[in-house]
Amino acid sequence: MKGIAANLLFAALFGLWLSSPRVHADTIYVSTANLNSILSVDSSGGWSTFATAGSGLNYPLGLAFNGSGNLYVANSGGGNGNSTVQEFTANSACPQTTWGQVYLLCN
Repeated sequence: MKGIAANLLFAALFGLWLSSPRVHADTIYVSTANLNSILSVDSSGGWSTFATAGSGLNYPLGLAFNGSGNLYVANSGGGNGNSTVQEFTANSACPQTTWGQVYLLCN
């Protein structure tokens, strides 16, 4: 990583997705389980928060994209039974579909 993102302090990293040229080109997505968030880092080193606990994330461990650019997140629930899989459409921080039991929903 370079630029601003080189100074990010990560803890409890579990999921990492390196984008393909067809889907979210030149972007890395990182799940930070202890912060209940998904970060995106672009090729210049800039970063932003893609989704947070407010969208239902609860200890996200796995990330995957489909060919349409939809992000799938596997939440472990951090031991509290809130284990879900969420689908986020391209460029939306609110889940469009959630499978499993969820306690928080996007406002």
